[in-house]
Amino acid sequence: MTVTVSPNPDPEGFRRAMDLFLRALEVEPGQRDGFLARECGSDTALLTQVRALLDAHERSNNKFLETPTHLLNPLNVLKSYATPGELIGQYRVKRILGEGGMGVVYLADDLRLPRQVAIKALSPAYTQDPSRRERFRREASAAAALSHPGIPTVFEFVEHEGDLFIVGEYVIGETLREEFRRGSASAARVMETAADIASALAAAHDAGIVHRDLKPENIMRTPKGQIKVLDFGLAHLRDFISDITITKDGAVLGTLAYMAPEQFGRDPIDGRADLFALGLVLYEMATASHPFIGHNPASTIGRILGTEVPPLRASMASPSDAAGTAMRDALDAIIRRCLCKQPADRFASAVDLSAALELARSGRGPSSALASGSPGPQRWWRMHHFVTCIAYLGLMVPMWIARQVIDDPGERLGLVLFLATLGAAVASMVLRLHLLFTASSIPGQWVRQYRQATPWLRLSDSIAVLGFLVAGGALIVSNTQEGLAAVLICAGVITGLSFAVIEPATTRAAFDQDG
Repeated sequence: MTVTVSPNPDPEGFRRAMDLFLRALEVEPGQRDGFLARECGSDTALLTQVRALLDAHERSNNKFLETPTHLLNPLNVLKSYATPGELIGQYRVKRILGEGGMGVVYLADDLRLPRQVAIKALSPAYTQDPSRRERFRREASAAAALSHPGIPTVFEFVEHEGDLFIVGEYVIGETLREEFRRGSASAARVMETAADIASALAAAHDAGIVHRDLKPENIMRTPKGQIKVLDFGLAHLRDFISDITITKDGAVLGTLAYMAPEQFGRDPIDGRADLFALGLVLYEMATASHPFIGHNPASTIGRILGTEVPPLRASMASPSDAAGTAMRDALDAIIRRCLCKQPADRFASAVDLSAALELARSGRGPSSALASGSPGPQRWWRMHHFVTCIAYLGLMVPMWIARQVIDDPGERLGLVLFLATLGAAVASMVLRLHLLFTASSIPGQWVRQYRQATPWLRLSDSIAVLGFLVAGGALIVSNTQEGLAAVLICAGVITGLSFAVIEPATTRAAFDQDG
């Protein structure tokens, strides 16, 4: 509900655009480009807004000026600005703090209490529909019930002359977007910020509120370093696809660029969509670049739906010590899990994310163990799968020898047994190497890949175990090669215990997953 306190607010921006738009209508169409270039100079924002007004005028068959004034603004600001000294209920307006897609925000004095407040005046474009007004009241009332130091307090809702106003805490600070313009942050700074945001999201999600519009512009840091997450309860009012900002180089920013994949379809939306947006915010904070930005909305959506983020080590400055490297790689693992395309593969909740961040920051979490390569559960998990692959490869030698002994003239039992065991062993080795690669290179996809691979891994291991035991039993029955029989039977028993007991235990210890 609060906005950035800009040192040079420009409340006259829309009026300037409207004035220039009206003057441009008096110029011959063929001369308008030159006229706008002279009048706008280097002010590309003003030029873009005036051209949008001219385009709308042409599309409406020159009837655009018959549209109510408050709908002319492409940013959907209020039909008119309150002037300094004007009263909105018990609040006296001092000045405009900022304006944007949802309306205008004023700084005002509370005449009953000695405090300053921020008043968000919602655009009629969002509140003129009765059903939308009622939905806003319900969701904003729920947001007002939130009590968390990372969420600005909402004091009340005011209806004044047909417009809706939200009165809330006045917060001085700057948004993360302004921080990003100064460059990337260290892994420790990103994790600290992430923990504060996750804490605020956890409080909202526990109250049944999903933000749905988390982005750098909606996250503010106060001069004391405290994080405030803004605009809870307003996301349902937005037309997400139209809330887009085009940068000077043509890249797409705004709400669309921080939407989770499920928000582009009809899947249910829950708190995990906020975690996806948070993952993007953290990646951008660490690298000073957005991983999915395209030069048009379609390309941005396509990248969100189908592209994996590059590893942080490819985009982030290399830390100067081992501890910094470990924290960077731990952060990479956490971000990747937040950015999983499927909600089920992300953290189950903001509380789980907070726990992972706390463990990673302390150096005790699975993510930091994986990142640093130090001894720990994940190292033993890696070693287990690697040794299993080598063991399967080596056991194919005694299985080949057993085939020759088992086969009687004219029979192919030994060959069939060898081929079945070989196929199962190769399948098991490929799956294990795939899981090792996923855990090392794309940890955000590990949970999904593990769940998909586990049934096939257990089937292949079961066939291999059966092959070893049958081959050993056949050698004993034939009263030949007792030593070879003992090797194959022991291999079958050890392999069975490995995938039934040892492997689930190491997996739970390393990744907190059921084996």
